[in-house]
Amino acid sequence: MTWAPDEVEQAERRKIRGSTHQTLHHLNKDTPTQLKELYNYNQNGFCHHWDQSVANNRSLQPFDMWFTHHPTWVVTNETSEQFCVEPGNIHDHPHIRRFMQFYANQFHSSCDRVHVRIMWGSGWGADFLNIQSGLVYALDNQIPAIIQDSGIPWNYAANKNDSSALTCDEGDTTCYFLPYHDCKTSAAKYWDERNKTGKAELVVDGCLLPEASIDQELGRTAYMFMTRKMLWFRRAVYDYKQTFKVSKNITANSDCTVVHVRRSDAEMDTQGRKYLPVADYVKRMNTTKLSNPNHHIFLLTDDSNAIDEAHEFFPNLNWKYLDRPRHKGSSGGWENHTPSRNPALEAIILVATFELVQECSAIVWGAGNFAEYLVNHMLLAHPDGNVESYRVDIG
Repeated sequence: MTWAPDEVEQAERRKIRGSTHQTLHHLNKDTPTQLKELYNYNQNGFCHHWDQSVANNRSLQPFDMWFTHHPTWVVTNETSEQFCVEPGNIHDHPHIRRFMQFYANQFHSSCDRVHVRIMWGSGWGADFLNIQSGLVYALDNQIPAIIQDSGIPWNYAANKNDSSALTCDEGDTTCYFLPYHDCKTSAAKYWDERNKTGKAELVVDGCLLPEASIDQELGRTAYMFMTRKMLWFRRAVYDYKQTFKVSKNITANSDCTVVHVRRSDAEMDTQGRKYLPVADYVKRMNTTKLSNPNHHIFLLTDDSNAIDEAHEFFPNLNWKYLDRPRHKGSSGGWENHTPSRNPALEAIILVATFELVQECSAIVWGAGNFAEYLVNHMLLAHPDGNVESYRVDIG
């Protein structure tokens, strides 16, 4: 039986198709032809050959521009040789309804009045909670949202203290993810235009909205909409995951428990984040899982001391972790999330981590926005809610 979109989805699709705002003006008029030639485009779905060289070209590709304006399409498969996409539907991909709403608002609303959020430049979870609130606020008020930097690039697009190693000229989320609006990117230009013509209006509101949090459907789909990967970034994340799996001998039959130990700035935290020994995390684990020979512990930490501690006190447990630069103790200082001094690599590692934890069935974690994002990425991969979640700092 062929699935058909319901009345709500049909209305959203008509809204996108019927808008007088020419969203596709970004695209060369021959883009469909380009897609057919470059990507074997077919309206029912298509696959395209790619290799590791794709990750070296960080500019927007024809596929990126096309994918930006086709929010109902989904990636169905990624291998070392090709990736595939096809039209999605709400039955199989319930996020699509929200995607259409966000897309219509961000690309089909007038840019004379916009909602501006200032990028915090904090941690990944805190930054995206702010971004999600901006997107939700804008949707409620039917105006586009723009995430404006505070005069320096986003600290995941350039190093925090000196803005070195800039990933792209924009210095924002669009270094890695698809464009999310069709308006001018500079708030200063809006102020100037408003003063000259009286038309442009900035709606600045920094309040965090409860419904925009990552554990709420609206906030979660706002995050998913804002993190649709550019082609180069998609390939880079794929390669990083595959390299990790091969090097650690992780197979399709493997199961894992995620252990997230954030400690490098815990002693400086004024909000109650605790510096806890690895032993406290081990105590929370499901002992039945630990006895499974196909089970491993995926240790995520910003403190290299935690890895040494795990091996010293629990040498018989099957620890696996990313081979990456880390701080040692509190050497990195407060909210220094780029120990490699390579922001692009840090972003690749973070997004790869979110996807790798989706293959695990349990997590032990403590207070922190990033940990909450880990939990919710796992739940996305287990819509039945079958994820064991243990708080190390509660109970």
